Amino acid sequence: MSEKPMPPDSSAPGKVRISRVYTRTGDAGQTRLVGGQVVPKDHPRLNAYGTVDELQVVIALARDALDAARPLAPAELQPLLELLGEHLCYIQNLLFTVSADLATRLEDRWDGMVVANQEMVGYAERLIDAMNRDLPPLKDFVLPGGHPATSCLHLCRVVCRRAEREVEALARAEPIGEYTRILLNRLSDLFFVMARRVGAGLVEAGLAKPEVIWRRDAPPPARARGCIAVHPGDANGCTLRRRKSEENHGDEGLGDHQQHGQQRYARFQLMRVILFILIARRHGSILAVSDVRPAKLRLPSLVLVLVNRVVLPSL
Repeated sequence: MSEKPMPPDSSAPGKVRISRVYTRTGDAGQTRLVGGQVVPKDHPRLNAYGTVDELQVVIALARDALDAARPLAPAELQPLLELLGEHLCYIQNLLFTVSADLATRLEDRWDGMVVANQEMVGYAERLIDAMNRDLPPLKDFVLPGGHPATSCLHLCRVVCRRAEREVEALARAEPIGEYTRILLNRLSDLFFVMARRVGAGLVEAGLAKPEVIWRRDAPPPARARGCIAVHPGDANGCTLRRRKSEENHGDEGLGDHQQHGQQRYARFQLMRVILFILIARRHGSILAVSDVRPAKLRLPSLVLVLVNRVVLPSL
């Protein structure tokens, strides 16, 4: 009968000691689980806890976005932003526990090993209820956006959902902890409620755009920008509207983007004329502008200097 596995550092149970960054043990596309088993790096366990690790990084982005929002936030919003940051930091600690659990087979767990449990699930559920209490009921799906902090929290939500799917794939191949997938499911719901809660506070403070609800019958934008058609087959109508504006207002009818495009085109034509003159003088013959192929001709060094230092920087 094999002995009970010990923690990674038996002198300090439950703690991992990292003495060097690279070990070269994974150069062949394999790695070791906590119990010492060698598995390929695309093993379902690695996909699972690797996605949880990715979630850790995305949570860091959300924390940084909340910190960036605090200097502009009013005093009454500061406690909420600070509290959310503290909860996100605590959730990162929970996710390290989840990662260690996923990297350890059930038969390789040791006595006293901290794993996902009902208390962690209860924490997430209580926080969801507390943050959702003052939010307006949802009428439909929400379009992510409005502020970097809310968008980052929505990103946390979708990455957490992906981690949940990877854990489900692992559970079909090997047994996993009882509360691992449940905790990830609750955390994804928590990130959604956090995004709505911080978004509502930032909107009230005038720092974010209001929440946008999915509209099944949403029409495309009513007006075109520049000469870009917004409806299929509307390119002609867009061109006619632009020409009519030019006739009525001259250059004033053109937008800054259109005027800049015309200026670039004029400079391009000037460059072709200059190339034509220099090449014609070099070869002693008159070439049509359309026949100029710089890649096929040996251009004088003067042409290269002109193009590289004068013409191209002005485009």
